[in-house]
Amino acid sequence: MTRHIDLFLELGKVRISMLATTSMIAGYVLAFGSVSVALLVLVIGVFLIACGSATVNHIQDRAVDARMQRTQGRPLPCGRVTTRYAWTVAVAATGVGCALIYVAGNVTAVLLGLVAIFWYNAVYT
Repeated sequence: MTRHIDLFLELGKVRISMLATTSMIAGYVLAFGSVSVALLVLVIGVFLIACGSATVNHIQDRAVDARMQRTQGRPLPCGRVTTRYAWTVAVAATGVGCALIYVAGNVTAVLLGLVAIFWYNAVYT
């Protein structure tokens, strides 16, 4: 179990995902002027979507990562996980994240999260 958690955190680029989540917290507090239970649910949802997006980025970059000394040790290039495993993590994290955002927010918030995934992985990457 610990191995799967460690792999999730590595595939999800937890430090970068936490930064994205922190910016969402700031936006929420500025918009609503308070902290609520909904914020906690949204924090988890946004973090999971960010991790799912980062995992897709790992999948996209696996061939390049395998050729660069700095990135050869990442989970996909070094063979610690399969592409199928990474896709499972990405879809599960994104799905649960979207569900949480829908419950605590609305459809528009979910769509914005999906647009962010598309933007990061199709445009930026």
